[in-house]
Amino acid sequence: MTHVSDDEKKEFCELLIKHANIFPWQGAKLGRTNIVKPTIDTGEARFIWQPPRRIPPPLLGEASGLVEEMITMRL
Repeated sequence: MTHVSDDEKKEFCELLIKHANIFPWQGAKLGRTNIVKPTIDTGEARFIWQPPRRIPPPLLGEASGLVEEMITMRL
């Protein structure tokens, strides 16, 4: 982040610290909201369907652990 000045970095850090309570920490339950509905403007382009891809074998253990963690957190 060479294009960001030291003052801007400091301001950003202070902003994050000030509002730290809105970010979920590891093990914290994620919140939900229906206040904002997300939209993706694709212009005139149509959606492209792609089949799901297999998880590479070296990453299967990590993926399984993350899924178990989400199940435990009821996500």
